[in-house]
Amino acid sequence: MGSAEKGRSYTSAIAGYMIVKSILNLLLGFGMGNIISLVINVVLAAGMHKGVRLLNYAAAVFLTVVMLRHFKANFDGRQWLYLSEGIIDILCAAALVLSRDIRAHFG
Repeated sequence: MGSAEKGRSYTSAIAGYMIVKSILNLLLGFGMGNIISLVINVVLAAGMHKGVRLLNYAAAVFLTVVMLRHFKANFDGRQWLYLSEGIIDILCAAALVLSRDIRAHFG
């Protein structure tokens, strides 16, 4: 069984990353898509911090979909900053689903 306290710490770190990356993306390319992404990430981060049941899975799906949506263009264009972001997104999504501590925070 995982530690809910550790899970909350890990979840807060992931939620912070999601917000910071959205703000950075908004600054690098201001557009409606980036504004919507920021709003979604803030809502997900707030809910994850509170430990809303099953929101870890929703956040993992969102991170994965965003990464997959932009992967080909970023890879073809050699966009290393965005490729790094995509790798971090997948690692965060995996942690949200696989970590016992994070699941304990949501359980």
